[in-house]
Amino acid sequence: MNLFKISYKNIIAKPLNAILSILLLAFSVVIISLSFKFQKQVTSKIAKNTAGIDMVIGAKGSPLQLILSSVLHIDNPTGNINFDEAKKITKNPLIKNAIPISYGDNYKGYRIVGTTPAYKALYGGELLEGKSATKPLEVVIGAAVAQKSNLKIGDSFVSSHGLIEEGNHHHDHHHLTVVGIYKTSHSVLDNLIVTPLETVWDMHHHHDHTSKNKEITSVLVQFKSPMGFVRIPRSINEKSSMQAALTKFELDKLYNYTGIGVKIIQIMAIVILIISVFSIYISLYKIVKDRSYELALMRVYGANQLQLILLVFYEGLIISISGYILGLILSFAGGTYLYKYISREYNYTIQQAFITDIDVYLFFSVLLLLSVITLFNLKSIISINIPKILSHEK
Repeated sequence: MNLFKISYKNIIAKPLNAILSILLLAFSVVIISLSFKFQKQVTSKIAKNTAGIDMVIGAKGSPLQLILSSVLHIDNPTGNINFDEAKKITKNPLIKNAIPISYGDNYKGYRIVGTTPAYKALYGGELLEGKSATKPLEVVIGAAVAQKSNLKIGDSFVSSHGLIEEGNHHHDHHHLTVVGIYKTSHSVLDNLIVTPLETVWDMHHHHDHTSKNKEITSVLVQFKSPMGFVRIPRSINEKSSMQAALTKFELDKLYNYTGIGVKIIQIMAIVILIISVFSIYISLYKIVKDRSYELALMRVYGANQLQLILLVFYEGLIISISGYILGLILSFAGGTYLYKYISREYNYTIQQAFITDIDVYLFFSVLLLLSVITLFNLKSIISINIPKILSHEK
């Protein structure tokens, strides 16, 4: 007796309740899977991009904006600061590393960042081909830039002023030349065009590189010890024309602001999951009540109670697995669309996996809930009154 096949035929015979349960379960799986995976991917990506950056020194303004613009490159800078003034601050013995960056131009939406060779080391940047940019107007492009812009070693291009692709002002007198391409690092470096600081100064008419009027956008700082977190930011904010923003502190505030909405969505998804499980329970209960005659006949022809329990369990299993797989497919499709949108609008690449540990936990949670609701129907299956049912007594 193929119990699984019988269960499948029973669902096909009366599909309406099963379809409703499948859709409810799929909807809850989509929201839970997509929200948890998105949250994990974003926090993991941000952690990778901020590793080794304890503080950012920049122009006065919003500290969070300074972090988002200088570290994650998803906002506009707060302004420029004097290079020599910033350099004096970074000579503090509590500072381990200080990397100046300067930007304000783009090519097809990809930011052109003037910096020092130490910048690529933050993200483990390695050359796929070519060489490092050592002279003004030489650039090394990230892997995503190379792939999407079709730039190759030896190609020249003209940048646009501003950080958006539709910039009207072009630096026609300064042609940038690609001398290297970075390997994929799955970091912000993949979406940047890196060049020496002198390139940015040349394009913005600071031809005298020894001038005291040189400006940069910000400085990325790593401390030698925890004491730096206490002393340096306060000193900069109180005694200079610049501001210091602590990376982790500002990002934690951002997580607190956005985390409430994500948690509400996740709670709603869990509520929908519980409703879908209850719907499956009702479906299984109706199976036992509406098909009590068929179940009684099966007992007469030799089926034991365990086989009847498995018959009901298999029907719930088919509904649960169908809803889970459908939800997983829709979650992947939704994630693909969402990540492509983020990549297109913000030049920020997020990797997506079809199956993650969250999906595995969700799968076993669904199986556990199915086992529980089968146990709730156990009494109805065991207490079938065969003589009464077969004689049609009420």
